Amino acid sequence: WGLFQISAAAHEVNASYNVLNALGAPAGAVGLPGAAPTGASELSGHPDTSWGGAVMAALQIKNIPTGPGDDIKMDASYSKGATKYVISSASTSPSFAIFGSASAFGAYQSIGFGATTDAVYLPVAAGGDGSLHLTEAFGVRG
Repeated sequence: WGLFQISAAAHEVNASYNVLNALGAPAGAVGLPGAAPTGASELSGHPDTSWGGAVMAALQIKNIPTGPGDDIKMDASYSKGATKYVISSASTSPSFAIFGSASAFGAYQSIGFGATTDAVYLPVAAGGDGSLHLTEAFGVRG
């Protein structure tokens, strides 16, 4: 007749220090390597690890009256702190860029960028509460 599926996943969300060295020391020189925490990292803090997760339900119905081999497939997913499970990307980060058919840069439908996160963080020194706030995502496909 088809398929019905429910799945779930747990995801550990941990943050790196938020003040990193932008330029590494040249080979043989003394200094911090690129992307190493700087002295300001200790001042801005490091949030504790949080756990997020995702759930998905899927349905496939086979042998519908439109013809042999036809079927209907649909799924719905929700995540908190695990955006990649909704975006379903094979890349290491599900951020993306979309380029449209307009010929002029900046024109309607010419370009779009999207960044996805599992959490956001604002240190206490910058007015935040110093903890990770898990982001939510949902999706429906058919």
